[in-house]
Amino acid sequence: MNRDEHMAVDEHLLGYTDEGVHAFIDQSAAWLGFGHRSVRHTTETIEYIESMKGEEAARIAVLHILIDNQVLDREWLESEVVPGRD
Repeated sequence: MNRDEHMAVDEHLLGYTDEGVHAFIDQSAAWLGFGHRSVRHTTETIEYIESMKGEEAARIAVLHILIDNQVLDREWLESEVVPGRD
């Protein structure tokens, strides 16, 4: 799921988003590709984001990580939540 899609899910499910949270979590994607999920997709990251940006940002981080780790069904999210998807 790309950043715009993550942000659309945030807006739909949480009512707000923060591009900076997604950028921080996915910062390593540029050099690790798919393997970036082994970096910053952790509870420690959620706690760090909460300490830096607050509870709403932490919720965004939780949702991002749940999606990327396939705890939430991506196919359902894309069909039900992300605008412009069939």
